[in-house]
Amino acid sequence: MSTESLARNVKNQHLLTVALFQDEVDSVTTRELFDIDYGYKRFLANPKWFFGANAEYFKDKLLGVDPRITAGAGLGYRFWDNSLGSLTVELGGSAVYEDIVTGSETNPAARWALAYRRLLVGEQLEFFHRHQILKILDSSRGEVLDSSTGLAFLFDEWWSSTIRADLRHQTKPPLGSHKTDIAYAIGVDVRF
Repeated sequence: MSTESLARNVKNQHLLTVALFQDEVDSVTTRELFDIDYGYKRFLANPKWFFGANAEYFKDKLLGVDPRITAGAGLGYRFWDNSLGSLTVELGGSAVYEDIVTGSETNPAARWALAYRRLLVGEQLEFFHRHQILKILDSSRGEVLDSSTGLAFLFDEWWSSTIRADLRHQTKPPLGSHKTDIAYAIGVDVRF
């Protein structure tokens, strides 16, 4: 299950995503992931620039992360945002608390984020891509990449259908854990 909620006005934007994935093959659990991610943007007097804040709770027992809690803030830039699409980038700092196989620790991190969307084919098809890279400054932890890429088919101003791929990658996961997890999803969207 994956849900996403976006609320915005001229000065503020709130994005909340929740993902819960659990797979079992022949009575063996092959995936057990829970992720809540909240992002806030406050556009400044110059509407190209914004202040951003984010918080995430991530738990994946099979990956050896139980949990990872991240909170941070930064500054972002909006290249464009119009009826055909948008592009924003964000750079900031975060604090990352992790309870992993080797113990729990809190580390500083640098965070880079990008969000892109573009209407195609007579404004009935939308391409979107979002990613964030978290560089945990403890050299033994490496980087964490989260991304969502997909297409939304716009039926009318209210309804659309989405196909997407969500990727999570750690360059240095806990010993015995896999580096990459990909989930594919098809869904229905309501816009109001």
